Amino acid sequence: MRSSVCLRVAIFTAALCLSPHHAESADAPADDASPPLAEWIWRDGDAESAVVLQTTVTLPHRAQQARLRALADFCAIEIRVNSETAVVIDHYSPLAELDVLPFLQPGENQIEITANGSDGPSAVAVELELVAADGTRESVVTDDSWTLVVEGIAKGTAKSNGPVAPELWGRNAKSIEISPFDNYEQWRLASGDEADSRGRFWSAPGFEFELLRAAGEDEGSWVSVAFDPRGRAVIAREDKGLLRFTFDEPGGVVVEVETINDSLEECRGLLFVGDDLYANANNSKGVYLLAGAGGDGPVGEPQLIGEFPGGVGHGRNQLKLGPDGRIYSICGDAVDLPKDVFDRTSPFREARRGPSPGEGFVAVYDRESTKWELLCAGMRNPFGIAFNADGEAFTYDADAEFDMGAPWYRPTRILHLVSGADYGWRAVTTQWPPYDPDHPANALPILDIGKGSPTAAEFGYRSNFPPRYKNALFVLDWAYGRVLAVHLRPRGATYLAQAETFLQGQPLNVCCLDFGPDGAMYLVTGGRGTKSGLYRVTWNGGDTAADIESEHQRLCLTFGDESRAVRHRLEESHGRPELADEALIWQQLDAADPVLRYAARTALEHLPVDDWREQALSETRTTASLEALTALARHGDAGDVDAIVERSLKHDLSQLTLTQQLTLLHIWQRCRQIDPMPLHEHRETILAQVRPIVTGASPQRISPLGDSERLRREAARVLKQLESPDTVRLLIERLTASRTQEDRLHYLFLLRDVDDGWSDEAHHVYFAALQEAGGFVRGEGMPSFLKLIRDEAFARLSDEERDRFAAIIESQLHNEPPPLEARPVVKKWTVDDLDELLGDGDRPGDAEQGKAVFHQAVCTKCHRVGATGPAVGPDLTYLARRFSRRDMLLSILEPDRVVAENYRNVEVVTKQGRVFTGRPAVTGDFRSQTLKIVVDPLRATEFIELDKRNIEVHRLAETSPMPKGLLDTFTAEEIRNLLAYLESGGSAKR
Repeated sequence: MRSSVCLRVAIFTAALCLSPHHAESADAPADDASPPLAEWIWRDGDAESAVVLQTTVTLPHRAQQARLRALADFCAIEIRVNSETAVVIDHYSPLAELDVLPFLQPGENQIEITANGSDGPSAVAVELELVAADGTRESVVTDDSWTLVVEGIAKGTAKSNGPVAPELWGRNAKSIEISPFDNYEQWRLASGDEADSRGRFWSAPGFEFELLRAAGEDEGSWVSVAFDPRGRAVIAREDKGLLRFTFDEPGGVVVEVETINDSLEECRGLLFVGDDLYANANNSKGVYLLAGAGGDGPVGEPQLIGEFPGGVGHGRNQLKLGPDGRIYSICGDAVDLPKDVFDRTSPFREARRGPSPGEGFVAVYDRESTKWELLCAGMRNPFGIAFNADGEAFTYDADAEFDMGAPWYRPTRILHLVSGADYGWRAVTTQWPPYDPDHPANALPILDIGKGSPTAAEFGYRSNFPPRYKNALFVLDWAYGRVLAVHLRPRGATYLAQAETFLQGQPLNVCCLDFGPDGAMYLVTGGRGTKSGLYRVTWNGGDTAADIESEHQRLCLTFGDESRAVRHRLEESHGRPELADEALIWQQLDAADPVLRYAARTALEHLPVDDWREQALSETRTTASLEALTALARHGDAGDVDAIVERSLKHDLSQLTLTQQLTLLHIWQRCRQIDPMPLHEHRETILAQVRPIVTGASPQRISPLGDSERLRREAARVLKQLESPDTVRLLIERLTASRTQEDRLHYLFLLRDVDDGWSDEAHHVYFAALQEAGGFVRGEGMPSFLKLIRDEAFARLSDEERDRFAAIIESQLHNEPPPLEARPVVKKWTVDDLDELLGDGDRPGDAEQGKAVFHQAVCTKCHRVGATGPAVGPDLTYLARRFSRRDMLLSILEPDRVVAENYRNVEVVTKQGRVFTGRPAVTGDFRSQTLKIVVDPLRATEFIELDKRNIEVHRLAETSPMPKGLLDTFTAEEIRNLLAYLESGGSAKR
């Protein structure tokens, strides 16, 4: 017997351990000074009718920042600011967040929402957060003061159905965003000689975090935990064996540790059903039953109930008892898909037609029949599985960190695990050309999280936490040492989700969690041979009242019950076509809810194709037609391609919603893979439809399948595949205009092997952009991606071109531009000189000469304009859309006057007390434990490198990285030329 001591663990504030981006309103609940919550508004009456809602915002002065957040429930909306479209949001889209500063002006501003309802309790919620020049904040939210407009005439005010739930709006929550200070390798602090016994942790306010027991030297590293019916904790060792911890009382200390099994290897999943223990033994490659493990008698020998061959890295993970009494086993993509079992997934999947790359899956065991079935697949490494109160299953799936920074990177995400779903992942990470796992034929995630390393998942129903967290789904991030709380609310046949950071630490290599009989959360750390511990999280914040349920939330709960019932009826025929309700299938193929459409299409694909081919080709409802054509294309019969293409061209791409456009482009991609000739026969017609998408300026658009930039990328892919003669020119223009590294890499990739249409100028732009890509934030794969792109781009050049452009790239890689000659001071310009510097309207300045000033003022060290320049500071290409000449000049003269948080300096203090001020350099491998700080903004390629493990404190500084006095060596005329160049957006002649 071993006794253990319960140790309180140091809890430290968000400002010390987390990035500045996490610190906003995180340490205290809302108070009376908090801005009001947006309310769900609509018109009184028919929810499916069109609605126009308006309000007016008066700004005494030009705002410095303006962020808009919007949710559209059971409707599609367009938000216009001063008659300009700011964003278009499709049905069932995630929370939209965007910068609307370019649309606002001093004085009166009108915000208008045009919405079209669908089946369900239609409503919109919008918040506009404004930051003035002096830093004061103001929020404008939807409420019952908004004007209802019918046929251009005001008809009273909107009806409010109550506020948005704070947790779904991200209110009083610590962000899940990963910053450069977060350490992907924090787990190493618990490894070997590096083990850090001090541990630093942050938890949500009101919670206490304590170490109950550290693993003894002979107890190995731990990977899972589960409480038995008698309140004892069973913990699985990473190597082999199971330990059982007995407490002196619920919530007490460990007084006894015993080994109850010494043969099962790495049991990542533990599940008690009564006194029987089921174990998903990863390295023993199966699910085992240990009878009586939860009782007081002897533990039975392991009995194999399901063998799962394959690898062990992304292996056999958690187990859960479903509401149907069956056992659900979730596995990663190293495990072989089960064969000869009842399969609910589509017969059109690769795995149903022959050998396929690895993919994670959920297998279900019926204890009465002792048979297994395949519920869903297409995941990478989904470690945890948990059921909510509605009996619906969820997981937190892994990303492909190898692809990080590329447009085909898939982040970690929360998935709603439904019958027949294929989430699209295939274990082909190093394949070239790369495989993109996200496309419209896949089942959708309910929330993208970002970088991380998912482990266990569990709902808080058995906790004594306050309602906000008692109803949350807790998921673990092993790499960054985090516990995330995911808040869910029914939204049709699935759920709306938002997440917050609940707990974070270093080291905190969290593997598993469970809730004990005392209502506390118990966490096990370990894995990869690291030192382990058993931790407890308790609520000490006193009594808390549950948030008042809004009318909109009550309506969503009722509609959710109805929608899930429809989905379940569709799912009954997954794998059992004789149970199919064909009328319901065709009805739901046209549903606004993408989850219902997916369930219906999966049911359709289980039916004989000859029974529905004709109807698929004659369907006239747009959404249903596109879903049916997707199913027919997935069937893969070359004899159908002509008819599919002919029918698809009856849809005018320009008149479709974003969801429909992305679906149609995917249908064309599918057809091309089967037989490219029918598409080429209609080449000019298709090019005439995709070209405006590639070239045209459009407002931001958001859909469940992706945004407007995703649409542009897919349209560009079709443009290239159909060999449009203007491919190079148009894609070089997109490359130049792209603002994200993912977009830039996409166009570099597409252009790499285009043979015709190149000019010297296009080659210069291409290879300059390829060289700049070396500084992208990246995963392990980025260097190889860039090398493959460069090799293929060089392969199509002549020998003379190859030598010339290789020399250009080498010179750009190794030679800094020569230093500029020192210029004499003309005048110490101040804000008092604004009128003199701005001049009158007759002297706007010369943009071409201003380009030289932009270079001489060393603006090119930090800012991008057009296609050139680094992304250290804000991109200035569209500056004139956001600010007046006076505003631009004021920001240059007084750079500290207003500084956006994401461009402020950061003050870093090491454990030795050394202080550094500068900006984190967002470049290089995101997994690195080294943080690069640029302390001199004029030497952006020179860094101070700090070990993240050695950082004690970091906080936002009040200063801007932009140096003062940049204009003092220029005349008033030269400054006006500079302003003219900024207004041109970099379009001055070269």
